[in-house]
Amino acid sequence: MLSAELGGFDQLQRPREPEPGRAALMNAMRPELLRAAFEQGVSVYVTGQMRPGALGTARELGMGVIALGHRRSEEWGLRQLARELEVAFPELSCAVYP
Repeated sequence: MLSAELGGFDQLQRPREPEPGRAALMNAMRPELLRAAFEQGVSVYVTGQMRPGALGTARELGMGVIALGHRRSEEWGLRQLARELEVAFPELSCAVYP
């Protein structure tokens, strides 16, 4: 399902718990952001690029990390924005070009 919606991913670290609860779609991966997300109940952290300096924090917290790749995450964001704009403004037709 994730690959179908997002077009795949570059890297994956599975969460410690087999049934993840909350996911956060983030634009950066730093230890303090991982901790803040974890405190909000996030068990899967979705970002553009895996950052080795923060990966240890994710492992320590038992969080899963999905690194989509920058282009993939940007294209998904643009497609999602187009869908939301078309819902908000039915007369509008949006297209995302690669």
